[in-house]
Amino acid sequence: MRYILFLVALAGCQAGDVPAESIADFESAPLADVAVESIEAEGVAAEPLAARPAAALVPAQSPAEADLTPRPASAGRPTASPSVAAQDAALASRLLRRSANLHVTTEAFDETLREARALAGRYGGLVAGENGSAHDDGQAHATLTLRVPSARFDAALDALAALGTVESRSVSVDDVTGQVVDVEARLRAQRAAEARYVAFLAEASSIAEMVSVQERLDRVRADIEAMEATARSLRGQVALATIRATFVGPATVPPPPPAPGVTARTVDALALGWHGMLTVVLGLLPLWPLALLTAAGVVAWRRHGLLWRRTPTTG
Repeated sequence: MRYILFLVALAGCQAGDVPAESIADFESAPLADVAVESIEAEGVAAEPLAARPAAALVPAQSPAEADLTPRPASAGRPTASPSVAAQDAALASRLLRRSANLHVTTEAFDETLREARALAGRYGGLVAGENGSAHDDGQAHATLTLRVPSARFDAALDALAALGTVESRSVSVDDVTGQVVDVEARLRAQRAAEARYVAFLAEASSIAEMVSVQERLDRVRADIEAMEATARSLRGQVALATIRATFVGPATVPPPPPAPGVTARTVDALALGWHGMLTVVLGLLPLWPLALLTAAGVVAWRRHGLLWRRTPTTG
């Protein structure tokens, strides 16, 4: 979308709609004022983001997420007073980040882990991480990190707790509405500054001016990308709650392998003998110089002995 804004701002600059102000005057003004001036120049009322209801910042729900949204009270029930209804509406419009830590002991460790993994998909979530180990005392533990839709957070947490005996359970809820509003406001100001820099770039009369404006424009665009990433991360944390469930139970001992038959034992014995012979031969090969010298000595000794026996003795 910001590229479309660049083109619109550039076209307005070429048509003479953008005032020919200096870059120094533009950069000396507060960033929020720059955003307001840019919006008012386009004929749009500059309404502060902080004044908008937080519900306007919540992303549109998909059909699947809409089914998870709590339904309003039925018509047969008594309606709340206007003040209570307003408080409920204000609370529902808040952006809440939910997380929980759960510690469960179980007697069927492997089966419980399988049910916990399946439970994540059953509630429309996913397993974001898993790690575990076994101890010398025969106990094993594993920690699953589940991400489930916020509307099903409580139901998924109760289902995980029902898989065994709950040793500890903690839930935390953080209101990130202010953070999202702040990021959105700064994004709006930075995008307005980006549009003005694009206009300045079109009006540059020298290469030095173009390089200077382009450097400032690159910095603004880098800030915009960082803020967009922060906004996406916050919205993702609001849309999907995090549950860290740790399961502890007896480790499953694998059954011993079956005893080999006579044929397999015979083949193993022959292979063992063959490998043993190769080991001896390969171990003696480095001694070949010693064997060569010994053989030469034996040959020399035998020749000397024969010559000694053939020599006649004098009487």
